[in-house]
Amino acid sequence: MNYLKVMREAVPGQALLKPITKALTALKRHAEQEVRLWIPGLRRIFQVA
Repeated sequence: MNYLKVMREAVPGQALLKPITKALTALKRHAEQEVRLWIPGLRRIFQVA
């Protein structure tokens, strides 16, 4: 999560980057849940290979 922290600190106060700030905030909030959803799918892919 260090990457997300660095990116959030790099873009504050810049109007053009406001959507990116919003996306980074959402990603941080949902990252763990998303990874938990991806892991079973990745396991299936590698079992087939």
